[in-house]
Amino acid sequence: MTKSLDIGCGARPKNTFNADEVFGIDVREDLAANIYRADLVIDAIPFGDGTFDFVTAHDFLEHVPRVVYVPQRRNAFVEVMNEIWRVLKDGGQLLSFTPAYPNAAAFRDPTHVNIITEETFPLYFDDTRRWATAYGFRGAFKIVGQEWRGEHLLTILQKTMPPAQTDTPVASAAAPSLPMQPHAPAPDAPKSMSMIEVHEKHWNTFMADDRQRALYESWWNADRVNFWRHTQLLAPVFEVLHSAKTCSWLTIGDGAGTDAWMMNQAGYGDVLATDLDDTVLKETHRRGHIKRFQIANAERLDLPDNSVDYILCKEALHHMSRPYAAIYDMLRVARFGVVIIEPQDPWVDWPCLTDVTKPHYEPVGNYVYQFSFREIEKIAYGMNMPGVFLRSLVDVYVDGCEFAYCVDSDPIWIETQQKLAESNKRVAEGAAKPNYVQAVLVKSCSADFDPETTRQRLPGWRFVKTDTNPHL
Repeated sequence: MTKSLDIGCGARPKNTFNADEVFGIDVREDLAANIYRADLVIDAIPFGDGTFDFVTAHDFLEHVPRVVYVPQRRNAFVEVMNEIWRVLKDGGQLLSFTPAYPNAAAFRDPTHVNIITEETFPLYFDDTRRWATAYGFRGAFKIVGQEWRGEHLLTILQKTMPPAQTDTPVASAAAPSLPMQPHAPAPDAPKSMSMIEVHEKHWNTFMADDRQRALYESWWNADRVNFWRHTQLLAPVFEVLHSAKTCSWLTIGDGAGTDAWMMNQAGYGDVLATDLDDTVLKETHRRGHIKRFQIANAERLDLPDNSVDYILCKEALHHMSRPYAAIYDMLRVARFGVVIIEPQDPWVDWPCLTDVTKPHYEPVGNYVYQFSFREIEKIAYGMNMPGVFLRSLVDVYVDGCEFAYCVDSDPIWIETQQKLAESNKRVAEGAAKPNYVQAVLVKSCSADFDPETTRQRLPGWRFVKTDTNPHL
């Protein structure tokens, strides 16, 4: 049985890792909701050593002062990191989600007194440099992954033993307020799950979490900011392939069926929603949002060649361990083409980052595989396909957009538009690049689709002709 602790949880602890039991820490106690009172600026976490598989800190660490006097000097942030390390099991994970430098969100709230940067965790709390030991840090974390989510920095750290300490956890200065289960020995620790197993568990338990269920209920409202975002992301379908509404479609990695539903809403009638797990798809189908669904692994599609007209793969490839296997299998199954909508690689295509690349991972268990125009073009050239339509997009996610409305009086809608304007300005100046790649790989041309006519109709899209092999 896995346990997760959400610190600074407010009224409802988040269960990001889908643990079996969830506890919260806040300045207000609510034992009925498993929330225990502690002011972590000055208090220890009221649980025993090695209690939790996961600790999450959503919009919390930025509120923890670096130094307080109570009355003696206390490095509060460092002590919070000590406490997190202490209550985690060996190999347990910490997820930090916080507005960070250089974004304005890190500074504008007057209660943000601890400004986090991309270097805070890797330099001060990792398992090699551990610079925070100069300020009393006694633990060590392996940096599993770090990535930007809008103005927030998402970091996942895994508890490891400090170099000079191999088997004895740091002792707590405060006794636990509850009876605790003893820390299970290493041989009895649960085996690591594969990416597929983690994905399946995510969707299999999705509706059991109150927060996730609320998100699910919000997805079927066309007047929400999040719906507007995903309409922009689906432009390859709605703009380039607007004439393919009578064609057969298959969606990949469509966990709740939202992509298929949005296509149905736009007039695409024959859409089959697929995912590795069909738990939530069943509920979506029961409610009448989608017409058809089935379980499918994109890396090994159990479908005949050329059996579907088009395949949509939106924000799914980057979750896969073998994304290229999925791309080629989709091209095998699709008769006319494959639509790809994925995060753009910041280290490829101008303007590119020049620092050392770092692997990014997501809490659901995957390495984040990012794509570039060049990679997609090479696939089309290698298969001597007619061509590929390409466009980049700037997308902004503001927390809470699932529940916000696209009206001028909604602060989240206003913030979304402001951030989009700022990001697009930086892109225009060459200081940044869009964060999404949108592509339509044209395998063959249907009777009602002509690439050249489409290119002239859509000047914002670039069409690359790739059936140029002179030897074929």
